[in-house]
Amino acid sequence: MVSETTTGAVPDERAGSPAPDPHHLLHTIERDMRGPDSYLPILLLALGVMVSFPLGAWSPLLFGFVTLPMTLAIVFLSFWRSNASRRTRRVVFSLAVVGTVAAVVASIVHRGSYDERYLLVVVSSLSFALLLILTLPAILARALQHRTVSLNTLAAALSAYLIIGLFFSAFYRTLDAIEAGAFFAQIRDPNLGDFQYFSFVTLTTTGFGDLTAATALGRAAVIFEAVIGQVFLVTMVARVVSNLGQERKHLPED
Repeated sequence: MVSETTTGAVPDERAGSPAPDPHHLLHTIERDMRGPDSYLPILLLALGVMVSFPLGAWSPLLFGFVTLPMTLAIVFLSFWRSNASRRTRRVVFSLAVVGTVAAVVASIVHRGSYDERYLLVVVSSLSFALLLILTLPAILARALQHRTVSLNTLAAALSAYLIIGLFFSAFYRTLDAIEAGAFFAQIRDPNLGDFQYFSFVTLTTTGFGDLTAATALGRAAVIFEAVIGQVFLVTMVARVVSNLGQERKHLPED
């Protein structure tokens, strides 16, 4: 028979570490992912652009009413959540207007030859490439200010990774328009989906080989994207995943 004294002396292993409350955990996740500083919408928009861009080659309407607005939403949401100056935001807004107008006009004048609309293609592609490359540090700078590494921080890191792929797809299209030879060795008149597909195949170092860069500048950009993609995964994303739930120290006050 176990005495009452002995029973009372049995230590409760859970006394010092109470079981986590699932409702509190869900509330914390909801607060992180739905708050004014949430990067979940940006991540979902980036995934939407990644998927809809190849499909946009089928229909200019899909590009104009789905892909293009989602791309602009990524840029504006990212800078809305950042501490960018007014001058930077003016530059971003100006690039967005120029790029959007050029992209819409280029998609309308789709019956003309590629040479007739190359200037519009250069302007629109280069504008969006600049917008996306400016968006990347805006997301990372804000995410690195999070005092606690949360799922929201992970969403920001993944959004930045996808934006790298979106940037290079616009950059490859710019190279195709300004260089004398075709960008791809396999096809001479690629569409938007070809550049998007090629960019993410390169970013993930999948390398199917169905599309390859034909020019020296294009190959240099492909090498750079492949290296950047791998370095970003094994440093930024992996570090965020390994530090989930931990609090950063020595961060400046907001």
